[in-house]
Amino acid sequence: MSNFRFKKAAIYKLDGKANGNISNTNMTDAKAILFLTSNPARIKMFSKYPDNWKELIAGDIEVVEPVQVEGTSKTSAEVNEEGKKPCSPCERKRLEKMKMAELRETYPEAETTFGQKKTELVDEIIKTYYS
Repeated sequence: MSNFRFKKAAIYKLDGKANGNISNTNMTDAKAILFLTSNPARIKMFSKYPDNWKELIAGDIEVVEPVQVEGTSKTSAEVNEEGKKPCSPCERKRLEKMKMAELRETYPEAETTFGQKKTELVDEIIKTYYS
């Protein structure tokens, strides 16, 4: 999960050598930093960003993107140092703090239904991603 998030649900073109677009759906820290490097005033377009974003775009801090862990649908950020999945109660607390729309966007493989309660969606996410 990225430390950056746009205020609006829109798609923007990446500048410079990078081909492609950037949106909340495909947001990574590296893409956001690239997007901001060409025009730091774009920070106003973000609703969520790290406090050290200026150091990140200046290149003072290395950005390490999570990588896919072989044999699982998890990224390195979702798996602890021993290669085990995070505990369900720990994940439940983190997930319950998220908004419904963010949960649906972040966990597209979890089955969602109209009128679904947040606790039901969190249960489905834990079942799909962490069991």
